[in-house]
Amino acid sequence: MERARQWIVTLLLALGPFCLLAYILARMDTPVPAWFAVAVLAVADRVFGALGFVPPVVSWAIAGFLLGGLTYLAVWELREVNRPYLRAGVLAAPWIVVLTIPGAWSMLDVHVSRPAVIQRADEAFQAGDVRTFQGIEFVWIPAGQFRMGSPETEPDRRPDEAEHMVTITHGFWMGRYEVTRSQWHAVMKNPPENYDEETEGRLPITGVTWSECQSFIAALNRGREWGFRLPSEAEWEYACRAGGTDAYSCGGDSACLAEHAWYSRNSEGRVHPVGERAPNPWGLFDIHGNVWEWCRDFYGEYPQRRVIDPVGPPTGQHAVLRGGSWFSPPEDCRAARRFVFVPGYFTDRTILGFRLARTNQPEP
Repeated sequence: MERARQWIVTLLLALGPFCLLAYILARMDTPVPAWFAVAVLAVADRVFGALGFVPPVVSWAIAGFLLGGLTYLAVWELREVNRPYLRAGVLAAPWIVVLTIPGAWSMLDVHVSRPAVIQRADEAFQAGDVRTFQGIEFVWIPAGQFRMGSPETEPDRRPDEAEHMVTITHGFWMGRYEVTRSQWHAVMKNPPENYDEETEGRLPITGVTWSECQSFIAALNRGREWGFRLPSEAEWEYACRAGGTDAYSCGGDSACLAEHAWYSRNSEGRVHPVGERAPNPWGLFDIHGNVWEWCRDFYGEYPQRRVIDPVGPPTGQHAVLRGGSWFSPPEDCRAARRFVFVPGYFTDRTILGFRLARTNQPEP
């Protein structure tokens, strides 16, 4: 009976910091509702299973035994030891861990968290599903989390690519291809005199400013506030990586670009029709190379902690482009590479284009 009483007291004392830790991590780290019991177990999985060394059930058992054993040792076994500070310290250890988690987790998060897809109950599509809206093909990009930026060990990494965790809370549609000249002229009604639809229609529209892209999008949306838009910088990189962590969506070696991108080594010095190279794992074509793609963000420094649905600074002198072009060396086609340009500045160079995103809303 005494032993049972001891274990009941131990259980109650141990559950306190464990549940508080679960609550803190759930509030910090997950944008979707979850059962509290699942959140409690997820703490153990995050601490012991995040690196993939042990399966979740084992990690839960390890956490339970460690926390319970530590509490039992402090409350019962150290009663006879004439060192009160030792007993108090062992008993306080779980609470110290809990109180330091908020500060420490932001530093550990990017190293132990893994890319993941979040399957929302209100979003029935699967990654890579294709739909057509107003004559433009889109691919479904599910909600999820990923490591944005690049690790310090990545070759040709740049200082503005600080690695951090990003959560995308809602799925969205991403253009399967870069916007073509045919699609642009159909909306803007301004083809040049020497334009040949048959030979040029599948080429990506180039030389367009960020501001002109916004005019194109406004024409597509027909006055609606939702619908077509440029992807955010985070959405672009998330869609490009397609669940991966390598420098390119096709792998860590730039040699894979030969099959997936038009870039300096194979483009023959010109832009190419969309869709001629292999797509990334989620079905996006030319996500590396061919033309740099405008994002809706203005350029700014990355945060040092996890962020949810980031959109960058609201104003700035430079807007961000991603993906590299037919003129780019392989290192400029990396998923993490950031390029900037003045939003309203016109250039006739055929290296700047864009790809549409679309909020998940039904067409009217």
